[in-house]
Amino acid sequence: MSMTPQQRLAASRRAIVQSMNRDRQEHMNDDMAADSQAGTGLGGQESLEGAGHSTRSARTHSSGLNGLWRIVRRATSSWWRSHPAHLAVDVVHPMFEKYAQDHPLKLVGAAAAVGAVMVIAKPWRLISVTGVLIAAMRSTQMSSLVASFLTSPPERSRDK
Repeated sequence: MSMTPQQRLAASRRAIVQSMNRDRQEHMNDDMAADSQAGTGLGGQESLEGAGHSTRSARTHSSGLNGLWRIVRRATSSWWRSHPAHLAVDVVHPMFEKYAQDHPLKLVGAAAAVGAVMVIAKPWRLISVTGVLIAAMRSTQMSSLVASFLTSPPERSRDK
């Protein structure tokens, strides 16, 4: 049963809106985490008199780390959304979720068995690290990952 062009267009629009809403929610969560860390991550030093300079420097250092963390998260999130395995994970996730609810111990046992096979077989020894690095650097996704890492996020006002 194939979809009509109108149905495909509607499905595409729904997927775009869902993706935009998910990105907006991630950014809101990042902002709330940064605000909570800046407000409570200093151990209540804001209320102490005479600690203004150390509080400011700690806050500046904290916001710098939060900004770097936000950039790294945004870059890896962008890379993951364009990765071919992302589609496979999206397809398999509902099946595993249902199976995990029905048979959690079987799933843990299967994961342990796969882990044991990986440790015994050591498949990482079959591939040279240099070959993997060269392949990763030649990938078109690597250039977009570097570009998204280097672009600065839009300035947000903290006057809320």
